[in-house]
Amino acid sequence: MDVALSADPRIKRIKQEEKEAREAKRKNKAGPGGVPSKAQLEEEKRRAEEEAKAKEEAEKVRVLHCV
Repeated sequence: MDVALSADPRIKRIKQEEKEAREAKRKNKAGPGGVPSKAQLEEEKRRAEEEAKAKEEAEKVRVLHCV
């Protein structure tokens, strides 16, 4: 049974996809010790600022349309 499964190309493809997913997950993980890197923190801060700015602009537009 193991020989049949090891020869099946679908199994090889699935295992390769799982391996790639694990590697991608490791790359996206925080730096050593589980502490986010400085670049990750800066990126999160930048995204939060952009979201806040977009919400503020949307609120201004909404208020102007209601008046």
